Amino acid sequence: MESFSFFGEQFYPTPENLANKMVEKVDWKKVSYVLEPSAGKGDIVKAIRNRKDKSTNTHIGLRIDCVEIDPILRGILKESKKCSVVASDFLSWETHTRYDAILMNPPFKDGDKHLLKAISMLEHGGQIVCILNAETLRKDKGNARKDLINKLDEYNA
Repeated sequence: MESFSFFGEQFYPTPENLANKMVEKVDWKKVSYVLEPSAGKGDIVKAIRNRKDKSTNTHIGLRIDCVEIDPILRGILKESKKCSVVASDFLSWETHTRYDAILMNPPFKDGDKHLLKAISMLEHGGQIVCILNAETLRKDKGNARKDLINKLDEYNA
């Protein structure tokens, strides 16, 4: 994956074929509200919308929200991609919206914290599809990683 850096944040655009694979993992019949945290320039949103356009009736009324910390990328999401950007910092953001699915490609340096936050947001149920650096799942790398491994084991993920 090609990496870019904006304002010191890691930015790894999601390749189209990988975003499409992520979208195919979701049972869309059970989804009304979708979140893409750390949305970058909206590659996963694009894949969701392309899937939506190919299906019949299962995506009517689908709401997609994005979170993006970088102001330049937020501008791209809002202006070019016509995305609903609901926050800038996913890790500190609090919401009352109950999402049915979270599709994410978080910054690799804090992937464990991002995935733990996503899991906590879907305690009522839902689906998560996440691209995660394999190093993030290596044991003995800090409390967040240990917590993540325990949660993944708990959910048989």
